[in-house]
Amino acid sequence: MKTSSIFDDDKAFEQWAYEEAARLEAMDDPPGPEDPRTSPKYDPRVKLYQQRYALAELEKEIEASVQECRDHGLSWHKIGMALGITGEAARQHFGKKKSA
Repeated sequence: MKTSSIFDDDKAFEQWAYEEAARLEAMDDPPGPEDPRTSPKYDPRVKLYQQRYALAELEKEIEASVQECRDHGLSWHKIGMALGITGEAARQHFGKKKSA
């Protein structure tokens, strides 16, 4: 029993595949995955969680860099300038050890 196909033979299928490949290559924007925001499972808070985690990690890195600057004798004024804040603000924020 033969199954039905939209193509009469392998040659027709090969021709269609060649034309389809050429059409896709000619597109400015190749087809990509579906926009995840259209999924019913999409939760925009996930990005906020990821960003909050990244921010916490960045804060740790900044604190370590500030400590390294202090260890090398840099003034709070110079550290503040690098952070875009005043030296006093830098000292207040990073100067005291935070109790756990």
